[in-house]
Amino acid sequence: MKWDKAVRTVYIQTNTTGEVTPAPELVPEGGTTKKYGGISFNDVTDVDQYGRMTKEKSIEFLEKLASQITFVKENGKYVIKCTYPKLPSELKWSVGITVETGVKSESWSGLIESKQSHIPLTGSFTREVAFVKNAKDVELYSLVLTINPIDYSRLDGNDASPGLFVIDVSSDGYRSVGYVPRTGPSQYFKDFNYSRMFQW
Repeated sequence: MKWDKAVRTVYIQTNTTGEVTPAPELVPEGGTTKKYGGISFNDVTDVDQYGRMTKEKSIEFLEKLASQITFVKENGKYVIKCTYPKLPSELKWSVGITVETGVKSESWSGLIESKQSHIPLTGSFTREVAFVKNAKDVELYSLVLTINPIDYSRLDGNDASPGLFVIDVSSDGYRSVGYVPRTGPSQYFKDFNYSRMFQW
């Protein structure tokens, strides 16, 4: 205890070591943390009131998904391959992929019903891009990856996705990988491994 007569104040010091004690971590009631392919996910802290995955956790999972999509050549054919990482059961992947040449463009998505352009959103898939005969003919690769709640009833008219993970590569040298959130500024990834994804 110290008295400062100039300002007529008593100072009481209770921590004589000078160390700052961190506040205890608050664990939400009922929250359960599980690992999905090495990524921790808490069913309370990692979702918002609408059941959407938080931005930070969404980026972790979407980067993992992006690392498991490849454009490769197999048996002389140009194919797109993907093995989906595991997700919490209340969430689902949404993937859209477009490949363009100067002559043709084709898109694949879980939302497209035609057998040729539909891709599953669980497990894995391999899709041949039959119209590509030479990788040098490809003018654009474009991917849009999201994670959405399965139960849309909680959204109450709000957007399903917390944001979009967008990958664009064009023949003129443009390359961009970014996360575009529902609100706030976009985040770009300078160290994305393009050569691992695009092997044509």
